[in-house]
Amino acid sequence: MKLKSYKETQRIIKENDHNLQIDMDPAPESFIKETEKILDLKFSDDYIDFLKDYGFLGYGSLELYGVTNGDPYVKSVFNTVWMTLDERKNYNLPQQFVIVAESGMGELYVLDTKTNRVELVELGDDDEFNIVPDEPEESYENFSAFFCKMVQQEENNE
Repeated sequence: MKLKSYKETQRIIKENDHNLQIDMDPAPESFIKETEKILDLKFSDDYIDFLKDYGFLGYGSLELYGVTNGDPYVKSVFNTVWMTLDERKNYNLPQQFVIVAESGMGELYVLDTKTNRVELVELGDDDEFNIVPDEPEESYENFSAFFCKMVQQEENNE
């Protein structure tokens, strides 16, 4: 199965809601704007759609980070604000990057808010985050392409 669109991916999630780890909490626009202000950046339109539709997503073993209503600073694996601010503080994550997932292998998937691409990055020996060079298939044109691919992989692993 190859998921081609955000809407098709939403349909698969809805049809397989038994795979949901946790009830999602769609984020209101006011909370999304507050989150952008805290992180001092602007999210891409497709990531905003994801936040409005889900807030964050735990689907099977897939965890996509977003915003959790309430305290934007709460230490939660699903909270992109806390994760992003923590990586900025401790590891100099570039300002334009927002953490949207972890790879499970130590790398992070980040939304680059300057290009709207989702990239797999790792902390290099120089203590700088670098795009993982030997995995070009882990570079996505936008958040929607990343979202579709991750849900598709989860479905194929079942």
